[in-house]
Amino acid sequence: MTREMNNQNVREDAIPHPLIHYRGPREARTEKSPLLILAGLNEGGWPQALKPDPWLSRPMRLAAGLTLPERRVGLAAHDFQQAIASPQVILTRARRDAEAETIPSRWLNRLVNLLGGLPAQRGKEALAGMRDRGQHWLDLAALQGRARDKRPAALRPSPIPPPPALKVMSVTEVRTLIRDPYAVYARRVLGLNRLPPLRAEPDPAERGNVLHAIVQGFLQARGDATDPATLKAVLMRKTDEVLEAEVPWPSARLFWRARIAGIADQLVKDDPRGCGPEVCPP
Repeated sequence: MTREMNNQNVREDAIPHPLIHYRGPREARTEKSPLLILAGLNEGGWPQALKPDPWLSRPMRLAAGLTLPERRVGLAAHDFQQAIASPQVILTRARRDAEAETIPSRWLNRLVNLLGGLPAQRGKEALAGMRDRGQHWLDLAALQGRARDKRPAALRPSPIPPPPALKVMSVTEVRTLIRDPYAVYARRVLGLNRLPPLRAEPDPAERGNVLHAIVQGFLQARGDATDPATLKAVLMRKTDEVLEAEVPWPSARLFWRARIAGIADQLVKDDPRGCGPEVCPP
């Protein structure tokens, strides 16, 4: 049922202006409008490209009494013929889409070629008149996109950092200087630093600080205990205390605790007395 409903088109009448109505080719026949715009006259859009049938070939469709895919092209051509016979018609297309240059619809090409090949019937003059009338609307659209007030363009920024600002640089800053010199200028000369995010997130620096605090707390609380089970219990207790106090993110807290629990056995086996006096208790 869902697949069958997805194959049906439900047209909603968007009303950007009370005098403008969007209609399909079949709906447009039922309404008489003084001006009809046939838009999207690009190959692949009107007519639409035929989808290959992976199950039935053309002889199989004929044997089964089914219509050929080309019938859709014929119906679309019939719709186009009915619409272009309106009293006043505008034929439009986009020369480029989001990917590449577009190709005019085959019907638009045939109409242009037909008028260009009828000199005795004044076909060339009719085609030139059509293009002149269309150019009027293109000129109006160009005026809408043109700025009313012309102001001189601002000069291109060309920062030249003073020598003291670049006297000492790290290797990563040299790479940044080559790729984005304005970032180095903003940080070294203007003294601008990136603002902290509005919502703090666990980053590698925060994780490193938490791990250092856990190890330091473990070394200070282990005392003279040598039993692996006791040492592991002390380590996990300090882990829970530090995570509860320093890590406000529940998911990161659980993930980091699992990482500590995974290496706890190896940590308690190693001799922790090789640390400096500033970390271990006297």
